[in-house]
Amino acid sequence: MCARILVQSGQVVSQTSDLPLSTADHNSREVQLDKSSFDATLSYNNFDEAISPVFPEKYNVFCAYSDDLTGDKPTMPQADKLDHEAFDEYLDAQVVLPYKDIATTGTVIARKKYCNGNVVGKSHPNPFLDTRVMEVQFPDGNVQEFAANVIA
Repeated sequence: MCARILVQSGQVVSQTSDLPLSTADHNSREVQLDKSSFDATLSYNNFDEAISPVFPEKYNVFCAYSDDLTGDKPTMPQADKLDHEAFDEYLDAQVVLPYKDIATTGTVIARKKYCNGNVVGKSHPNPFLDTRVMEVQFPDGNVQEFAANVIA
């Protein structure tokens, strides 16, 4: 996340590594003096009234999407055309799994599918809740099914 910070010179800088003050620091005498000095410097240089906006006015225009205007539910018809296997992080992964009673390297080649073409299981960021079933091919050409949480 990026924050825009007004510095004593009156410039607005973008920073990605800003941290909030703790309540104790915020109420400390040193920070109170720093804030007073900051305010006095800005007032002395007349920045308190003349600070320019971060974005020009032409970029502050809101453009509603068509579903906002008509009240329709948002849809993504193009998502139906996507090959969801292209986004599976396990595909083409080299994994070490038990095969014929020894640990053997295999390659994840596909997700297991039902006869109607739907994939088995659902992805989840928590490996314990990931119910996908993957097909793994071993060096001898044999293909076996393993749960994604076993591969993880």
